[in-house]
Amino acid sequence: MTPARRILILGGIALAIIGMLHGTWYAVFAEHQDLDQMGSSLTSAFTHAANRDPQQAQLSLASYRQAKYEYDRQVDAHGHWIGLAML
Repeated sequence: MTPARRILILGGIALAIIGMLHGTWYAVFAEHQDLDQMGSSLTSAFTHAANRDPQQAQLSLASYRQAKYEYDRQVDAHGHWIGLAML
């Protein structure tokens, strides 16, 4: 095996491990809080909308969008590290 091939294989394995560790850390320590935030923001938005309070409903939806954005970035980072490893 050539040195270049060895570097590529070991680098791919390292990136896959980084991606899996990131995903595991996120799932164990942070994901549930983000999902809780998203759920409570949507509940609050629907409650405010039912109470005909559009300003508070919009603020709750903005909170949901921010939590969803952060959640998606964490999931994307996990997937992209592993995808880069496969490349």
